Amino acid sequence: MLQHFKRNQVQHAMAFSQWMRKHSARGGLDPLNMIMEISLKERTHRFYPQFTVMTSEGVRFVDQFVPGVSGFVGWYPYTRKYWEAAYSKIAFKQYANSVGLRTPAWSLDNVEVRGAYLIKSDKSSFGQGQRGPFLTELGSPSQRREDRRLGEGEFYEQFVVGQLMKAWLWNDKPAAIEVIDMPKVVGDGASTVLELYQSLTKSSDRRLSEDLLGVQGVIASQVIPKGKKVIVEYQMAAETSPVHYSDYNCRDRVVGTPFEQQLIHAAEICLGTIPEETREGGVLMTLDGAIDREGKVWFFEMNSNPQLHPAFYDTMLDDLFNVHQPATHTETTA
Repeated sequence: MLQHFKRNQVQHAMAFSQWMRKHSARGGLDPLNMIMEISLKERTHRFYPQFTVMTSEGVRFVDQFVPGVSGFVGWYPYTRKYWEAAYSKIAFKQYANSVGLRTPAWSLDNVEVRGAYLIKSDKSSFGQGQRGPFLTELGSPSQRREDRRLGEGEFYEQFVVGQLMKAWLWNDKPAAIEVIDMPKVVGDGASTVLELYQSLTKSSDRRLSEDLLGVQGVIASQVIPKGKKVIVEYQMAAETSPVHYSDYNCRDRVVGTPFEQQLIHAAEICLGTIPEETREGGVLMTLDGAIDREGKVWFFEMNSNPQLHPAFYDTMLDDLFNVHQPATHTETTA
């Protein structure tokens, strides 16, 4: 069985170890509570663990060993921090609209969202409860299906086709970035869409989203021509997403690109959503979004206590311990 890359505690420990060796830092890990303490010169910081546990409502993060713990998602320099725009997708979108940050069209009224759209929950994680995409007719979705109507705490959001993006930020500095194509199958002229998908997932009981196929004009039982591509999932956390088991950090490869410039601009803007007292001592967060065919980034949401990427720690540790690295990323932001 493949080991989940970002939930493998060894990967996180290696990242800390490499940084400590590089800077001759000292430290240790308390096996009782998995709290890590690191010292460098006159500074000492503690880092608090976060674990995953499965509940009846899905994955939840906890900061101590409890029955059911199944994974590790990182060491934070504090226990937890919260702010409204990271807790509520709607609050984030309202802020984004107010400052001109690009976010997909959204509404509580389907008339205002044209083209394909999703139904999302304001306060869910990992895409839980998300439905669609559905097609609209003149901006108004068909009422043939009850699942196209909003439930409590839900909203409509325009469906953006493109590459999926997740960025880990320390304050307003992008520290690690993942960019992937939406998972697709490629026609061979003989297999159905469902058969190609099940081959991709290595499972015969995986089901496809009829709604996702519908907006592309295909059905699961259809044999598609050789070379034709069909999107089969559209979330970073999807079953077929490659980021689960491999290191997809592309931070260094996007230096100087228009994508990096858009991300840095968004990071600076999003820091403004966080109350000053919460920012004290530093804050970590993620931004999720998609890059469309024109290279424009559409930001979906931000998260305050996310699963961390092991590549994130260098930026955080450099700042906490006042280690000055040669300028690389910031040279391109003028």
